[in-house]
Amino acid sequence: MDLTTTYLGMKLRNPFIAGASPLTEQVDAVRELEDYGAAAVVLPSLYEERMRDKPIDRSNLERLYARAYAGSLTVGSGTPGRSPIEPLQYLERLAHIKRRVNIPVMASMSCTALGDWIEYSRLIADAGADALELNIYFVPDDPALTSADIEQRVVDIVTAVRQRVTIPIAVKISPFYTALPHLIAEIARAGANGAVLFTRAYQPDIDVERRVVSPTLGLSHVSDQSELLLRLRWLAILSPWTTLSLALSGAVHTGLDAIKAIMSGAHAVQVVSSLLNAGPAYMESLIEQFELQMHRTRATCLGELRGCLNHAASADPGAVERAQYVTALHSWSTAAR
Repeated sequence: MDLTTTYLGMKLRNPFIAGASPLTEQVDAVRELEDYGAAAVVLPSLYEERMRDKPIDRSNLERLYARAYAGSLTVGSGTPGRSPIEPLQYLERLAHIKRRVNIPVMASMSCTALGDWIEYSRLIADAGADALELNIYFVPDDPALTSADIEQRVVDIVTAVRQRVTIPIAVKISPFYTALPHLIAEIARAGANGAVLFTRAYQPDIDVERRVVSPTLGLSHVSDQSELLLRLRWLAILSPWTTLSLALSGAVHTGLDAIKAIMSGAHAVQVVSSLLNAGPAYMESLIEQFELQMHRTRATCLGELRGCLNHAASADPGAVERAQYVTALHSWSTAAR
């Protein structure tokens, strides 16, 4: 059975990528993930705020490279929950992990707007990243900003980064754009190679007794299918016409979840929550579950399944979407009687 896929121009042994998390900043954990079958890893994000505060020092970078290729790096394995990593440490860790594994290592930058921080994208490419994931996340709280302004900000970031690097670029975005298909088309024109659906939105809670906002960012749960269904729907809408590589990120807990993503049009899936809950060894179980599901479909390779249930099967996807909506509401109303 052929599980290989192509994502961002890279041939992967299977569609399972270990997404950005505390696991992927630990060298030993990344090696375990590789041993258990992960096809690639995404390092945790380097944050725009950190890059703004640290001017680029080329002499430090040259010393880093000298140490990396001499095998004398002494990077720690990382501690989950600690403060965001500094830019030079990030480059050092990237170079170190690249030396220790044979699978693609993708860097990640979390950003909101244009700025001098973009120069770090070139340093990340120079440090050996196989690809760069731009995690573009911000909340538009200015009423003067239009939806066109917000989308243009994303396009401008992609354009600026593409001018500085030749490695593949994936854009990790939220589902909360007015015209997501248009935005996907625009970032492709700007030079992106892929899109990751979706970054998880930060939803703060409120501590009523203390009258303060409480930061929260929970993991997805296997019992809650809402996150997965949102992603499957947009994969099915986008995959028939875009040339971008598409990855699903969020709510992949089983091999069945992954098969659904492939059928909707994904080239790859990023796994985070289930690995944090169960450890790197769960990657092997996911792949075994996936193979079992493929066997049940009688498919012999991923290409036979990818996009088989996307909107390309319909001449009028909008009408089908509307009809399914009406049917779903009617079914629920009938069942509730």
